[in-house]
Amino acid sequence: MVELLGAVVSLAAVTLLGLIALLLISVCVLLGLAGLAASTRREPQPVSRMPAA
Repeated sequence: MVELLGAVVSLAAVTLLGLIALLLISVCVLLGLAGLAASTRREPQPVSRMPAA
């Protein structure tokens, strides 16, 4: 019984760590995509301002 409990606890810990890792990866990917979108949006503005200045 103790071995079964240990196996169940280890499986639960691994699944929780996996879910947390997936959440962190998804958040990092979303932040990266948001940063890329923001950088692509900000790029044309300085280019249009440079010739005017």
